Amino acid sequence: MIEWLNQRADRLQGRTYIFLFLIGISIITSQTSDSLNKSEIFSKTTHNTVYKGNFIIDFPKEAGEGELIYFRILHRENPSEYIYNFNFGDGTRRSNSDGVESHIYKGQGNINKDLGLTGMDISISMFTKDGVAVNSFEQFLPVENRPPVISIPDDFPIEGLEGSKLEFSVDASDPGEKDKLFYSWSWGDNSEDIIEKPLNSFQKHTYYDDGEYTITIVVIDDDKERDREFFDNGEAVKEEIIKIKNVAPIIDNYSIPAESNEGDTLIFDVS
Repeated sequence: MIEWLNQRADRLQGRTYIFLFLIGISIITSQTSDSLNKSEIFSKTTHNTVYKGNFIIDFPKEAGEGELIYFRILHRENPSEYIYNFNFGDGTRRSNSDGVESHIYKGQGNINKDLGLTGMDISISMFTKDGVAVNSFEQFLPVENRPPVISIPDDFPIEGLEGSKLEFSVDASDPGEKDKLFYSWSWGDNSEDIIEKPLNSFQKHTYYDDGEYTITIVVIDDDKERDREFFDNGEAVKEEIIKIKNVAPIIDNYSIPAESNEGDTLIFDVS
């Protein structure tokens, strides 16, 4: 009887150990899942993954000015035991303990002549909660210039009369908050183009013959204006069709003889 009880107790104790072990796995899995759930929006096709000791770091392969991007760092064994300092390279620094951060670059960053790219030198430092530095990560992140976006307002003329002065305007914005925009207008009637005038989103133009014309608006940012070869993607083009209608001639002055005799030569003048 005593031997049976001892065997029974050993079995219960073993089950207790197994139960506690499973609880432990559940806690670790839960902690890891909590950290990973915050970064479910990560796309593995657009991010790099590197390993620094027990730290797993996910960061974008590239970014564009004005775009929201995400960074993630996770310790494989103790994900909640560290503090992470993020330096985004543009003067912005942030710290947290969950290892997930987002950021928006207001510009395309510095030119790296060796790589032929623009971007930022980013870094992540790992500390214990007692402030002891344990590891760090540094990387050049390409941050590209993005083209402006042109919007045509509802009141943009799509038709008009020959000889009439028409007013045109467009709305344009740029993902780079600090970028200035330059506008070019081509009227499609062989008249002189208006080339790259800053802040020139409003124009007046007169068509002197009826027909259909293509208006081409080109907007470039100041990065492309400064270096056309390097920032070749800093341009947006929009085309709009306008139909110009014929206008009947107007008689301003005329003279007709009030009376005449037969055989007289009469002179009529119309202008």
